[in-house]
Amino acid sequence: MKRQFLLCYHDLSIRNFRTAIPQIQQISDVAQSPISIAVIPAQEGASEQDVSEFRKALEILILGGHELLLHGAEHLALPVKRSWLGTFACFLTNQEAEFAGLSEQDSLGLLNRALHLWKNLGLPRPIGFVPPTWYGNSHLKNQVLALGSIYDSRFQIVKSENRRFSLALSFAGLPKFSQKMALAFSKFALKISPGIPRLVFHPVDFDELKWEKIRELILYATSARSQIFYRAI
Repeated sequence: MKRQFLLCYHDLSIRNFRTAIPQIQQISDVAQSPISIAVIPAQEGASEQDVSEFRKALEILILGGHELLLHGAEHLALPVKRSWLGTFACFLTNQEAEFAGLSEQDSLGLLNRALHLWKNLGLPRPIGFVPPTWYGNSHLKNQVLALGSIYDSRFQIVKSENRRFSLALSFAGLPKFSQKMALAFSKFALKISPGIPRLVFHPVDFDELKWEKIRELILYATSARSQIFYRAI
């Protein structure tokens, strides 16, 4: 029996869904399967038409068998008080580490805001929660688990008492000179890594990595392992 992996697309949002949906379809076509998609639910500043079309696009994805995960509220760190590690995480990620280093109260407040934005889209409950850039805080995991949801961190997938080791194989934000090494490491990890590695693509990868490299890696992953979904964990 083949070992397992997760095939994911991150950062689907109201700002990019018209270009992101075809990218998701390309990935799905090569994998010959629906995939897991991390959605940013923020709608601020969008027109009524954009919100309506975004909702419809998400509904179509669900009907097509894809599973949706909540990916923060806006995927952008607000200027609030953070630990020094959280401040550093925001610096490293160009202010995208939305939940990094927050206090218990601020973390819960932001999580509730993300859930409220999700509810406003009229969607079924998300399968799980992925902190933007995988930087959270010391309270977030337990807050997510208290909702009965799955928590997706950089090295683990946690569902209730079930913890699975999982490498996040991602390329967004990497300098161009390191891409070749990152691709080689991803193939190596898909071949030998314990647990359930996650092969994660972002919209920017279609500009930086290019489609042929993405396609090659998906084919390698599906030949080395069996694709599963978060709901099966």
